[in-house]
Amino acid sequence: MAALRGLRGGLPPFDGEREAEHWVRLREVVRSLCEQAKVGRADQAVDYAEQVVDVLCSAAQQVTGNAGELPELMQRALAGHALACRRSRPDPHRLAGWLVRLQLNYPDGPEVVLSEYAEALGPEGIAAYRRTARRACRELPTVPFGRTPRYDRRRWAVIRLMEELARFTGDVDVEVQWLATDLSTPWQYLRIATVLEDAGRTAEALAWVERGLVATQGSRAEVRLVDMAVDACLRLGKTTRALQLARNAFRDWPGLDTYLKLRTVADRADRWPAQREWARRWLRAQGEDPGGSSVLVQILLWDSEIDAAWAVAAERGCSDRVWASLAAERVMQHPEQVLPVYRRLVRRRIAVGGPDHPTEVAELLESLGVAWEKAADDGRAKFHRYLEELKRECSGNRALLAELARRGM
Repeated sequence: MAALRGLRGGLPPFDGEREAEHWVRLREVVRSLCEQAKVGRADQAVDYAEQVVDVLCSAAQQVTGNAGELPELMQRALAGHALACRRSRPDPHRLAGWLVRLQLNYPDGPEVVLSEYAEALGPEGIAAYRRTARRACRELPTVPFGRTPRYDRRRWAVIRLMEELARFTGDVDVEVQWLATDLSTPWQYLRIATVLEDAGRTAEALAWVERGLVATQGSRAEVRLVDMAVDACLRLGKTTRALQLARNAFRDWPGLDTYLKLRTVADRADRWPAQREWARRWLRAQGEDPGGSSVLVQILLWDSEIDAAWAVAAERGCSDRVWASLAAERVMQHPEQVLPVYRRLVRRRIAVGGPDHPTEVAELLESLGVAWEKAADDGRAKFHRYLEELKRECSGNRALLAELARRGM
């Protein structure tokens, strides 16, 4: 107690000459605390421990020199306090209040682990701790979508407090509450919905996803929210709503992935043929947009409608990547048709360049060679003449020539 009395009035500023003396006094205080918590009167040890922790936390705000030992001292002091509490069983409401105030007043202080206080707090103390923590969390302003969250000391302290409470109690409402203080990104809505879904609270998860869809309109991450919303709707038997969401997703982000998601939902509702025709009509209505054409070609390829896919690509165009896929599907039946496609793709890929272009060009040339052999009796000879001419034109492209040589071309 004598060591503590010398520190109760606060520590003088740490300076070079007196710093060693301060550390000696702090170590003595912590040593005496741990000893009293083990063998002294438990009720007195609790009061003593709380004073020691307060002194150390105050000291942490004053130290400017080597403070590396201070966090360890604070944690040892708090461990002594937890031991004294287990021995004395103090008033659970008072203990809960002290633990919350410690964390809010000293965000850089020792880490409170609730499992070490569970016995002393009991159900009544845990409930009081939960009420106080949730009240502090309600006071935090919510970071809206699109804003950059700023974690000041108070916000950081409250979030850490709530995280530990949720971890210890497994309370889903506590976890959702602290997660909901930051709605700045689509992923926060997903995190909240996932927590609720994992707890079997599908309806609430869907409500959060719906909120996220409203907040994040226009964001690519909305696709993930739609996926979760569709799955939740199907589990809840809301097939019509699931189908509406899947259609919206396909319209907003047309692609093979959203098309297949639409098919999955429509199959569940026995409405796939109508939805398939709707999706194709919608894509055709996009005019000469290359992106829409590429998606339509991909879809027709997926549905094994090769001739229809070729007709769309020939009429409206599509991306080089999709042309390559289409040519690979058509080369066996109509090799003469894919020859100009592969030659065009080779030229474009060489012009684009890039670190991967030697490999990609070589692969296209291999496919071109197969097509030429199947298209004409002298196809191999024609391909080799074409290849030699191309190599002369690309004589300065050492990476490409090396890749061709490696493949025996």
